[in-house]
Parts: sequence; structure tokens; C-alpha cells
Amino acid sequence: MKNCEELGLVNASNLILEFPGSDREDVEETLHNLEFAMSFRPMRSVQFWLGLGSPVWANPKDFSVRSVYNHPNWAVLLPATVYEAMQFPIQSYRGDRLRQKKLWRPVKEKLKAWKKAYAQLHREPGSRPILSYRDGKEFLIINQRRPGIEPMNHRLVGSSRKIYLFCRQPRSLKVIL
Repeated sequence: MKNCEELGLVNASNLILEFPGSDREDVEETLHNLEFAMSFRPMRSVQFWLGLGSPVWANPKDFSVRSVYNHPNWAVLLPATVYEAMQFPIQSYRGDRLRQKKLWRPVKEKLKAWKKAYAQLHREPGSRPILSYRDGKEFLIINQRRPGIEPMNHRLVGSSRKIYLFCRQPRSLKVIL
């Protein structure tokens, strides 16, 4: 996300919500992790859909899914004999859908706020990236623009600067350590 933002590339990533069998800890972990992504282009929320052959389809009980069947939209498109005789790529299911919808509501709201803040920071023509840095060779300044308030600046020196620059390239955890 950071590299795309820096280069002006559109990162069209998404976040799957309402995954069957999710619990409050999953939602809290998602909300926590979103804090680290808020400087970048917002992800699009996508409601979970059940794919034929997916892990949820293959092991429904592990995900609080009680039954799996062809999605009803296929019945609108096809004759009943075809609909009943085949399994289609997009399936439907009975499970904890209402619970998941309520559980994931805070994440949906966070994504809406993120989208609004991102748009606000990019209103002015030629706006700078939300997160950028300048290397002074002995120090590094990280600038984070924020909606409606002053930007935050972080100054890194010595090992902190070296670690930041080293981690700009994808590396294995073993190499980083």
C-alpha cells in the first residue's frame, strides 16, 4: 500500500467483511490493523460470498455454516431443471449472517470514515502523499498528513533511520533479524 501510494498507483484492494464464524476478537484485530493502513488509499469493503470449492464450502461446520446451496440468483437466470442439477461457482448458505452483519458494523463505519478522510486530504490539486519521508543522510523525517489537524512529523536517527530504509525493500523476517 505504501509503495503504491508513493508512486501514485491506485491500489484497489478490498477487505472481506462478515466472514462466517468470525468473532469479536476478529473484528477488534481488524479495527486495530486498520490503524496502520489509514495513511493509504482506503480499501473497499466486500461482503463475504461463498465460492464453490472454497475452504468454507468444503468445511462448513468449521465456519458456523449450517447448509450450503446454489445462490438463488442462478434460479432467476436459468431454467429450474438446470438450476437444480448443477452446482454453480457462487453458492449461498445458512449460518450466522445476521450476527456477522452486526458484528462487522464498526469496521464498515471505520472504512467510511477512512474514505472520507482520504478524499479530504486529496482535495487540493497536486496534493502530496499522505505519508512521505525525506532522508537527510544523518536523519530521516517522516511526514504524515492528517485531516483537519497539523501533520505529524517523526525524526529517525542512527539505527532507527537505517532500519526504516532497510525495510523499504521486501525482505524475509530472517534477513531483517
